[in-house]
Amino acid sequence: MKSYTRPLNFGTILKRKQHPECHRIETSIANNILLILTTRLGEDRYDPKYGCDVWD
Repeated sequence: MKSYTRPLNFGTILKRKQHPECHRIETSIANNILLILTTRLGEDRYDPKYGCDVWD
């Protein structure tokens, strides 16, 4: 599984260029924890259990 650096650069993505990847496992884990904490339950249409219920 690839992990990309933050913040996402949509200009690069829209130009169909490769977005930089995150190569440190510590950074990848921190990014995923942040994403879970800032996502409401049910916000991800493919996994309604993904996210954090602190927002409810």
